[in-house]
Amino acid sequence: MDIGSKLKQHRTQRQLTQEAVAEKLHVSRGTISSWETGRTFPDIEKLIYLSELYELSLDQLLKEEPIIMETIVTERKKLKRYKWVKTIGLGLLVFFLLYNIYWFTIVFPHNAKLKDWTHTSSNNYLERDGYIFQAHDLKYPMFLPNGNISVATYKNGPFWISIDGDQVMVSVNESDPLIKGLENKEDFGMIRMNRKDLNSAEYTNLDGKDGNLTKQLLAKHSVEFTKAYQATERVWKEVNE
Repeated sequence: MDIGSKLKQHRTQRQLTQEAVAEKLHVSRGTISSWETGRTFPDIEKLIYLSELYELSLDQLLKEEPIIMETIVTERKKLKRYKWVKTIGLGLLVFFLLYNIYWFTIVFPHNAKLKDWTHTSSNNYLERDGYIFQAHDLKYPMFLPNGNISVATYKNGPFWISIDGDQVMVSVNESDPLIKGLENKEDFGMIRMNRKDLNSAEYTNLDGKDGNLTKQLLAKHSVEFTKAYQATERVWKEVNE
């Protein structure tokens, strides 16, 4: 008995009309008729639904149909691959949507706060309180490093200061008159300190030079450093808070 005849036999045994089966499988009555007359053949997904509807295993439904069974095996493999591709695709889509929500609600507003700065192809600059500050805007799809846009002084004052989240990086500005007179100005290292505890003796040396010299110079010229730091922090807060 061919597959079409089996489908018709099991349908009539369960006293189901073609319309009833078509409704359960979400296809037309003509499709059911076409399957039962052998004009067309149901795909693997519909065969599974039919076997469940008629309370049969696929082996029972497709017995003595070796070509069809071979087709089913192939279709099952394709269906499995399709499910994996679909899952990965949906995962990527969800990630893309969530990242866009993050970028346009978190990153973009930070960039917008740089709109009144002077823009160049490489950076953004702001002149205020006797200092020049620099900050990089973030191009899509860049994320906020350390959850903020860092702000730094630019070629003015004895110290180069950069605020990046809870971290403050400091090095000496060798072109400043205060530093030019120092014989060992090349030995001063760049250091990183905790923004919430600048008075702590602890620091991290970032460039292999003598960070202790920089720390001593900060203490010696604390007025200049504090003034420059406070001006930098005000601008950093405007951009990030």
